[in-house]
Amino acid sequence: MALKDRKIFIRAISLCDQVFFSGANFLLTVILAKFFSEIELAAYGIGLSIAMTLQGVQRTSYVVQNSLLPQPVIRRRARKILGQQLVAWGGIFGIGAIATFATSFIWGGSHFYWAIIFSSFVLTLLYIQLDFDRILMIKYERFVDPLLTSAGYLVVMGALFFMVPKYGISFDVFMVIVGIFTVIKSSWLLTIIGKPDLFWGWRLMKRDTGRYLGASLLGVTGYAAYNNFPIFILGAVAAPIQSAAFAGMRSLMQPLLVLVRSLDIIDKNFFPSHSKKHNDMRGPFFRLFVLYGGGALLITIAMAVLGEPLVRLVYGEKYAAYSPLLIGWGMIFML
Repeated sequence: MALKDRKIFIRAISLCDQVFFSGANFLLTVILAKFFSEIELAAYGIGLSIAMTLQGVQRTSYVVQNSLLPQPVIRRRARKILGQQLVAWGGIFGIGAIATFATSFIWGGSHFYWAIIFSSFVLTLLYIQLDFDRILMIKYERFVDPLLTSAGYLVVMGALFFMVPKYGISFDVFMVIVGIFTVIKSSWLLTIIGKPDLFWGWRLMKRDTGRYLGASLLGVTGYAAYNNFPIFILGAVAAPIQSAAFAGMRSLMQPLLVLVRSLDIIDKNFFPSHSKKHNDMRGPFFRLFVLYGGGALLITIAMAVLGEPLVRLVYGEKYAAYSPLLIGWGMIFML
């Protein structure tokens, strides 16, 4: 298969993968909006923001760097890189457990607090593995595997859409089910790569932390300032309905995230195949700039025209007044 045809094929698979995964996340938000209280939807939104902030640190600390490495190099280092990922898991969840223990003395009697804790742990587990899985599977030319796992996630969410109201599943149980599926999904890599090398994983983590963590934190802080921190502020000072609306409107922007994320993963994978000369990189860069910006502009226009009917259809009357937030989200993602 020619390189051009190969790129088209891989991008199509990646796009389908993102459609399934984003569709599952969208359905998850719909389940929360329809069958749970605004307190629990708000807690999910805060937990999602925490998870995405941590994912941003992880991506720019070592995941993106690995995605830019040639395929033979990644394969030689795969067990070490998998060990590095498990070391990151241990660090993040260890710190999270300590923080939960310390703050439970203050807010431990609040349902809102425990809903945030459940959401944060489960969604961090889901998102911190997401790009890592996809990149390694692509390097091993297992292009269909991420698609299958995302399709499984969509099937689980579809089943829960009917099971939650029928069996009266609580929010905590619902999140535990999502967490169990995530662990099963993440273990798929072990069948491809084998036993992780924790010793070298720890050494890689120390190296990458020293090289990239400072710049990563600065970049993620700038991104989180407009994408994640606002919901933390709303959760602290505003009514839960406002945090819930913030999270719900962000979820409706999934089509734009599908476009950007699916293309981004594949484009990074192919960057090493381009010449290192400046002029050879200029063309791919501007093509991506126009593609991402143009897609975001079209979706923002669609949200401005169809936003309110869409919110009423998906979430019902309770969140319809917040539909103008969709325009703001579209402009944010466009930038």
